[in-house]
Amino acid sequence: MPVRKRAAVAAILRDRIERALGTGALVRGDRLPGTRETGLELSVDPRVFAAAYTDLADEGLVELRPRSGVYVARQTVESSGERRPPVKWLVDIFAEGVAQGFSTRDLCDHLREAALAPRVRFA
Repeated sequence: MPVRKRAAVAAILRDRIERALGTGALVRGDRLPGTRETGLELSVDPRVFAAAYTDLADEGLVELRPRSGVYVARQTVESSGERRPPVKWLVDIFAEGVAQGFSTRDLCDHLREAALAPRVRFA
């Protein structure tokens, strides 16, 4: 599946959800339209929508409930006041670190050191 198309659909969905939350048309916990419905509406393969919903779930904007559907997350990033990195991104970092031979503890220590190191600016 083309990543660009998936990202574009995720951006459209994100924008629609955020606008609907802002206007009150949606509230946290509301069920969102299914992938088939939305796919037909925008003439996009439902599998692309499913992948886009997965991306939005990784961002914490929606919740995927097996055999139930897709719902607006009860605690969105904006409402929690705390921005968190997507889970998939963290899993990818840890998987790459383990593949490079780092133990989980060593990897955490290296990440902490890198995050707390003084930043270097280039002119």
